[in-house]
Amino acid sequence: MPKAAQLLIGIIIVAGACWVGAYTGAAITVITMGFLGGVGELVSVMLPLLAAAFVFWRGTRSGKPGYQWAPLVFFVGWALVSVAMRGYLTLEAAKVTSPAIDPDLAKIKTLVVDDFLNTSRTFVSESVVDQLVEIAHKDNNPANPISSVRQTTLASGPECTDEDMARSAQLRAVGRTDECFKQTMLPAVPDGLRILHPADYHWGPSQPGKLTAVVADNGRETEVLQWRRNSARVPAYLPLFRMGMGSFDQAQTIWETRSGPFEVVNYGDVDLTPQAMAAAIYRFDPSLPPKPNTADPAVLAEQAFALASRGDLSAALNIVALLDRKNYLDDNMVKAAAYAIFKIKSDIAGGRLPKLDKFADKLNVRQRNVLNDEIIRILTTPAACRCRAFLFSSADLGQRAIDAFQNTSDLEQWQYDGLLTATMYVATPFREHRQKLFASIIASHDPSNGRRLVSYARMAGLTLLDAEMRALMSKLPELRGEELFLLAVDVRLPSPAQAARFSSTYDPQLNVHSDTWRAFWGAMRSQASRIPDDKQRLRALDEIGKRQAES
Repeated sequence: MPKAAQLLIGIIIVAGACWVGAYTGAAITVITMGFLGGVGELVSVMLPLLAAAFVFWRGTRSGKPGYQWAPLVFFVGWALVSVAMRGYLTLEAAKVTSPAIDPDLAKIKTLVVDDFLNTSRTFVSESVVDQLVEIAHKDNNPANPISSVRQTTLASGPECTDEDMARSAQLRAVGRTDECFKQTMLPAVPDGLRILHPADYHWGPSQPGKLTAVVADNGRETEVLQWRRNSARVPAYLPLFRMGMGSFDQAQTIWETRSGPFEVVNYGDVDLTPQAMAAAIYRFDPSLPPKPNTADPAVLAEQAFALASRGDLSAALNIVALLDRKNYLDDNMVKAAAYAIFKIKSDIAGGRLPKLDKFADKLNVRQRNVLNDEIIRILTTPAACRCRAFLFSSADLGQRAIDAFQNTSDLEQWQYDGLLTATMYVATPFREHRQKLFASIIASHDPSNGRRLVSYARMAGLTLLDAEMRALMSKLPELRGEELFLLAVDVRLPSPAQAARFSSTYDPQLNVHSDTWRAFWGAMRSQASRIPDDKQRLRALDEIGKRQAES
């Protein structure tokens, strides 16, 4: 057989293995929604390698050099074709890329954009433009008629309403507490620099498109800038499937590679968004936060405390974090930080509120006392707020929290939860402390005792023991419907086996009898059934009871 025929057959075998491996790997990844993405990639690599090894071995054993050279020729040839096509697209990109931007466009102080793409308001906060006008189309489709025109400007002082302040947390977070984003609905689109998508705009990073900027003046529009993006499908550098940074059809720039065996690349002006074009025109980075207030840190700390007192926790704690990074600290800042007890853990994890975990470690003895005084004041002020508590760890807080928990009435449930959380930092051994605290709760006849019981059951969790269950049973007639519901839903009492296993980690002598647990649950359901005007709560308790019975 001629060497050319050997070479061709070898290339066909390796190419076929690459094709089967790539699309089998892609299928595995898609069908398993990425869980077996690594297996898919392994399949796409191993099949071609095995095929190449077989062809090379076949050529070596039979003395046919065409087979020996086939794998190398195929892979090198594939890579060269990929590089050649990308080089050609680089030359084409020069024809598509827009010319230089006229610097005089940056002098236009009214920017008009599409509403549905959320252009950053920092264009307004940093006075890059005087007004940002956002046009909304019906169904967010540029081809549809305009449904509203909204103007955003920067205002301050008495011009800011409560609604304006509510949408301006971004400014308050950097200490600009006297400023706000003021929004006004306009009857028509004003003159200015307009950056709007055409009616035939296509979504998606791999879609070609164009973006045009026009200057509107007395109803006349003059095109001043056009960005275009083209797309092309090219071979990857290697004919193998890889998940890369996303799906195997995700677009990227010309010389990037993320997936295979073929991939979509963009060339020209890749980021076709009004914000990107506006950033280029005004030479401004809208991803940066607003500039912070340069006022005296003492003034900012006072503002942070005032914001926290009004319940604007995000802005207050961001100012605290800002001052903390500047190594500034005073009593107002400490008092504002005390409001971190309102922080919800999901807000911290999601980045909506700053982390202040190490803040308390920087305080001296006097400042720690200020912090604890403010925490106790917040937790013992009725109707201060409606949040779950998340406390700084502090051994100094424990005994004061115990006294407040036992002796303060008419607090919200979250406040009793917070005080009880603080009592866990006392020096007394946990089991002894818990028994004393529970005995004092059971002995009390305060009208707020139901909320204390709910807080205690939440803290005890899986370690509710027989004696405690029986004591709680005696208090069930005193609990209100809301408290019964919290006790049933939030505590999520365990099965006897779970409780026994968990409690045995504290003391091998402890045991939870199923009869006691069933009696406790039955008493709770019996009491809840006496609330005829709250069918939804009763249904919830019934559902919980069914699940417990099934387990």
